[in-house]
Amino acid sequence: MAALYRGFVGLGFAPSDFWALTPRHYALLAHEAGRRQSEERVTSAWLSAMLARQERLPALETLLPRPPRSREEAAAEMQAAMAVYREVAATRGLIRSWDEWQH
Repeated sequence: MAALYRGFVGLGFAPSDFWALTPRHYALLAHEAGRRQSEERVTSAWLSAMLARQERLPALETLLPRPPRSREEAAAEMQAAMAVYREVAATRGLIRSWDEWQH
């Protein structure tokens, strides 16, 4: 049991979650975590090999994930996308009034 617990925590799961798992659920989580780690290793190896072949390395910022957006930035992006949608829908005659929707 101790080995299973250490393995579960070693995979990055919260220790308190271990005790609520069924053996089947544990096996599924462990399998998926192992698959994900294997995929990350392959991706890392591929990226290392590709960077080693480059004559000039790309800027580090282009390789790192973008920081999460603030709620305000996400809302502004959504509003801009909806404005574009409304404009396109209006030019195609797709916007109808509430009365038109009801009939």
